[in-house]
Amino acid sequence: MARRGLFVVAEGIDGAGKSSVLRAVAASLSKDKVVYHQFFRRNTAWDRFIQARTSSWFYFFECVRQTWVEICPALRQGKIVLQDRYIQTIDTYAPEAKRWRNRALRWLLAPFFLQPDFFVWFQVEPCVAIERLRTHSNGNDRYHQ
Repeated sequence: MARRGLFVVAEGIDGAGKSSVLRAVAASLSKDKVVYHQFFRRNTAWDRFIQARTSSWFYFFECVRQTWVEICPALRQGKIVLQDRYIQTIDTYAPEAKRWRNRALRWLLAPFFLQPDFFVWFQVEPCVAIERLRTHSNGNDRYHQ
């Protein structure tokens, strides 16, 4: 795919500040030039279905779908896509990532994933991340309890 935009991926543990920083950057830029895109969402029934079934292959296919249906069109329009998590999260998801079938599927799907123009790793002490997650969860986030 010939792209004109810029693809920026941010990764790091939950609570590292990825979403906060990317949203702030997106807010500081012109809305017609930038798209904030979050990989792990819980907005739709499909999102909730995937979250309830933590097999990596669901995530791989959802990542391909989001790449070609949501990210690529924005890049073709020349937009800056600020991506909150991408394929790297799935690649490191334990214990699923090491299974042979997941490695094989990742290899087969590799041509459908984009290489970021910039990759930013957010690092934070685990105790700080845990405190941030407690502060922002409102008690409704079963995943982080």
